[in-house]
Amino acid sequence: MDPVSLALGIAPLCLGALKGAKYAKSKIKLLKHHGREISRFRKRLRTQMSIFRDESHLLVQDAGIDPDLAAEMVEDQNHEHWTSPDLEFQIQNFLAKRYLGLKGVAEQIYSQVEALSRDLDVIEDSDHPSSKGKLAAKAHRAGQAVRLVSKYSDLEASLESLTDSVEEFRRLRKTARELQKPRQALSMRRKAMPRTYNLVARHSASFLESLSKTWSCRNSNGVHSAHTAKLFLETDVFDSCVNFTMILEYVAIAGNLKQQSLLFLRIRSEELSWVDIGLPAPIASPQPLEPPAKARRLTIADSPQSCPRTCTSPLARRHTSNEKLAHNLCQAKDVCHHVFECGKALHQSKEEGCIGYLVSTDNLTHQLMASHDRESTAIQTRPSPPASLASVIQHPNQQEIPVNEQVRLALRLSRSVLQYHSTSWWRQNWDLSDLSYFDIDDELSISLSTLHINAKLSSPEAAMSMQSVTTHIPAPPSHHDAQLLHGIRNVTLHSLGVALLQIGRWEVMDADDLVSVRKAAAKPSRLGPRYDELTAKCLYCDFGFGADLNKPQLQGAIYESVVHELEEMVALLEGGRK
Repeated sequence: MDPVSLALGIAPLCLGALKGAKYAKSKIKLLKHHGREISRFRKRLRTQMSIFRDESHLLVQDAGIDPDLAAEMVEDQNHEHWTSPDLEFQIQNFLAKRYLGLKGVAEQIYSQVEALSRDLDVIEDSDHPSSKGKLAAKAHRAGQAVRLVSKYSDLEASLESLTDSVEEFRRLRKTARELQKPRQALSMRRKAMPRTYNLVARHSASFLESLSKTWSCRNSNGVHSAHTAKLFLETDVFDSCVNFTMILEYVAIAGNLKQQSLLFLRIRSEELSWVDIGLPAPIASPQPLEPPAKARRLTIADSPQSCPRTCTSPLARRHTSNEKLAHNLCQAKDVCHHVFECGKALHQSKEEGCIGYLVSTDNLTHQLMASHDRESTAIQTRPSPPASLASVIQHPNQQEIPVNEQVRLALRLSRSVLQYHSTSWWRQNWDLSDLSYFDIDDELSISLSTLHINAKLSSPEAAMSMQSVTTHIPAPPSHHDAQLLHGIRNVTLHSLGVALLQIGRWEVMDADDLVSVRKAAAKPSRLGPRYDELTAKCLYCDFGFGADLNKPQLQGAIYESVVHELEEMVALLEGGRK
């Protein structure tokens, strides 16, 4: 083996040692007529190299090579996989911190086998008979015997060193294998979906139900032609308190003119406490439930971790004369007018405050707060209608996005499916056109922080039940037909797979053309095989836990195989930051 090959890594060193041992054994075979000593030496060398051969086989297999392929490689030392650049990477990944130590031992084994071969060359080949015949052959063997006697101590020393090195190679390989077991056992533990996902689902569904049942607008048959709630995908959760960002929108018609009005809100949703539902307080508490209120306005904290009760309901608190009570929107005759008028007043004054609250039938309260965050300011500074997420991919030359943001977008959609799939916010047969964003920055990744989903709020005459809440795109005729006719096990997950496919290739696809979708899924994307695998799992609902997305087992499998994988990809691309 040449010096360059020696510098490559463990795999070429093992291969060189195996080839060298094969050569050395062929030389010893020529010396077998020199008595029992050389015969015993030959057996000992064969034993050590057999052990090393097995250890090389196990090392390659432990590194992740298929057992059948590993066996073929050891049998065929000219196998092409010995030169694969992935092999050394897999060995290095398996050995981790023990890689350099094992590489040093492999270098010793290679050098010791080379030394043995050189000594055997000297013994066997140094004195070829110049003539044929029995006398010449006897003279040649006599010369070999003399050289064998003089070199035998060197051969013994080299074999002893080789035996020690092979044992050390075996010890390091077994240690790496044993240390891998806890890591493998840990990876086999299924990662449960975070409880915050279910909290987001419950609170967002409850809020939409409460808002739709309460919604009223006296201008709905006249000036105001449509009302839409726009829920941003990103949320903050602390304990049982969920903070949403939302925009309320209505379209005003004056003659032939149409004008959109937007109101930026932060929704604080939390459980009703024993105080909120009118139960008596416990007798003794040296500390008051809340400090005396000196200000007329109650504000929301910027940090979601503080999560104070900033929107006080008449049922919930004993208030002083200086406190300004929030309005119970369930009692408002014109919710649209109240929310927009109070919200605009707070926005104009640059103040944050509570506009009103909703109390749901499932023991949740939803507080509507005026919002003055970065996104709301940017949207007002650059007024423009929201753009469909599908439009970004339709014009790839106009919109460029880094690979890490590409994966982040896939991660955001995957999380959102788990959080909102069971709510009226999210259609089963959804696509990228269901999501929109505001163009608030020249950098697309910043604009995508405003990614949101829409739900229409109906007129008061039709808003008596949740049947009045519909998304802005009508539902397909039958999901059952799609499952039976096209082999789609879960429509929502298939839609996620199509979305991930389009993001991975950054090209638009017709979701109804299943043949083209499946052909595209079979081809590699620029985001790599790891991304392609999780995309295929979503397309075919291939998680091993059935197709009912409401089952916790399937949700956990999706979280582990899709969301967690994407989180790790983002961390890898961004140097540890998820």
